[in-house]
Amino acid sequence: MSKSHKSIPRRRPTWPEATVPVDGLVLGLDPGPTETGWCVLAVRPGEVPAVLEHGHDLNDKVADMIRRGRRRFVLVAVEGVVAFGGRANGALLRTAQAIGRFKEAGRGIAFQEMNRRAVMIHLTGIATGPGAKVSKADMQATVQQLLGLSAPIRPQHANDACCAGLVLWGHPRVQQVADAEAERQQQRKARPRRRKSAA
Repeated sequence: MSKSHKSIPRRRPTWPEATVPVDGLVLGLDPGPTETGWCVLAVRPGEVPAVLEHGHDLNDKVADMIRRGRRRFVLVAVEGVVAFGGRANGALLRTAQAIGRFKEAGRGIAFQEMNRRAVMIHLTGIATGPGAKVSKADMQATVQQLLGLSAPIRPQHANDACCAGLVLWGHPRVQQVADAEAERQQQRKARPRRRKSAA
């Protein structure tokens, strides 16, 4: 199983409080139909999470890692699958089955599943959609900046797994997005309505 070099922070970024109480090792997962990106984070209250190891392996190997880590991990954070237009293709179904195997392998460990849109909003403050695309490279740069790492996490699937684990924290950018949206709503309400002209 692949392992990363130790990630040494270049600086100590400010880090918000966790939205859920976590103290221990968190396993982030970016599942796929046959392979899954993974990242192990050491989490302590009030401290910047530390990336201990990460990789991209076959789903069977990841399930075995979870099974062996039942007493090691306090939480498994998974980026879930989304069927666009209500349609699920074969790859999505196999990915969903993989998530089910991971949950079975980690019976007794808390699992938290979230969609990719929630992950992006939490970490970048940008929602997915037309004109608001976030690339894989953008996500790598974001994680590197948030954790103060000397280099981005590679491969990209491992970085996405790290993102899933980091969603536990409400980063200040999330509040900035919420405030901006609330301001736009207020501006819309304040606009004078146009009167319909008589026919």
